Amino acid sequence: MKNFLLNHLKFSLFVLFIVFSFMFMTTSLQILSSDYGAYYANAMFFNEKYSLYNEAFDHKGPIFYLFIKIIGSLFGWGGYFTFIPLFFSSFLFLLSFLYFLETLKLNKNKIYFLSVASIACLFNQSGNGSISFFIISLILFHLSFLIRFINYKKFYYYAFSALFLVSAILTRIDAAIFLILIIFQLIFFAKNLRERIMCLIFVLSLFILTFISVSIYFNFTADLFLKSNLIFNIFYPSMIDANLLSHFHKPESIKIFFASGVGVLLFIVINLCLPKIKIFTTKILGKKKEGKYFLSFVAALIFIFIFLIPKTEQSHYVLNLSIGSLILSSIFISFIDFKKILVIPLFLLFLYSILSHTLLPTVKFFKTFGCIESLSCSSILPFSDTIKDVSNYKTAIIIYGNGWINIFSKTAPSFSISNWPIFEKNKIGDFFRIMTKSDKLLTKNNQILWMDKSIYKKFENYKNKSDYEIIETQKSYLKIRVN
Repeated sequence: MKNFLLNHLKFSLFVLFIVFSFMFMTTSLQILSSDYGAYYANAMFFNEKYSLYNEAFDHKGPIFYLFIKIIGSLFGWGGYFTFIPLFFSSFLFLLSFLYFLETLKLNKNKIYFLSVASIACLFNQSGNGSISFFIISLILFHLSFLIRFINYKKFYYYAFSALFLVSAILTRIDAAIFLILIIFQLIFFAKNLRERIMCLIFVLSLFILTFISVSIYFNFTADLFLKSNLIFNIFYPSMIDANLLSHFHKPESIKIFFASGVGVLLFIVINLCLPKIKIFTTKILGKKKEGKYFLSFVAALIFIFIFLIPKTEQSHYVLNLSIGSLILSSIFISFIDFKKILVIPLFLLFLYSILSHTLLPTVKFFKTFGCIESLSCSSILPFSDTIKDVSNYKTAIIIYGNGWINIFSKTAPSFSISNWPIFEKNKIGDFFRIMTKSDKLLTKNNQILWMDKSIYKKFENYKNKSDYEIIETQKSYLKIRVN
């Protein structure tokens, strides 16, 4: 009977995850996210003439592109298939948190409640959060398998844990901070020196093997990877004019955090857990600390720390705060009576937050189904004439196109799709122009390019008017010929 109820619970959550991941996916058709468009278009057009870090500039790792490549190969490219990787990244995020909850061995009611809370993390997110969902899911699987390895000492758990961590680091290099979890596992929970050495050798070997494999597949070198993912990301914060307080002053992020219900949940469970603070601290920080609580607590603090690092606000940055808080809530809730939690009000708040964000886009998705093929979607109309024009060419240079024109026209790029720093007069711009050799490309005679009107003033400062001519003014873009 117990197994039946557990299987029924998993099935119902599985259905919920599919439904809300699909609903979340429909929001991206209403607003075409710049980052997601670039990720998808790059993956769609990678070949020998357009390879990662060579022609296609980016400061993210290759694993997310591999993820999109696999999905694109299975389901197809372009059209409505464009948004399927977003569905799977959010679905994977929800699934990974469910796996984490099972690893903590919570009862079925708490698992169901917290799983619904994780769905609320989709509130106010967009396609730009796709890579964040993907990385967080990798880290959650890494954490879960690491805890299971500590509990059962079966090496295949450690192998999976290491694989997910390596994949996360090769998706975004700052995920290397989660190596702290392995370090703490080796310090506090490894049996002996031999186990520590074997684990370290395995992680290092796996990283090298994985890096070599993806570098061969995507045709890039270690030098290009480090320049794009490490050096560029060191320069990047210099673009932002902000002070120390900017790390903490994030009012819009806090609004999202509490409006989703996740922040409300955290404060309630902390308040209920205070009378049992001694038990809590013993299991996490005491000499006989439990691996599942200690590592989960450390992971939660790391996620919250990552949220504080950027000096700017973007909705997908809130995901780190939300998942860190959900991990903390999962730990705290294991020490308190579930009946004392305001389950029904919180449950309704979670559902309201996610439905308020996804319901109308889902209805609109079905009402306007087919608008991608006819280029009549409200999000596509502003540059539909440019899509039709670009479709007459085999390749195209789109400045500030974010990949969407290439995707819908099915025209391959002949210059990096991610090109926002091209006219920046700072270290970022200089670095980008050296990496992509854009100065040489943009001075090529009779070169045709399409440029977003919003960037044209910077282009005027970059080139003399005698060096180019505007051959057509379109709704959102200028078609330019370089003389």
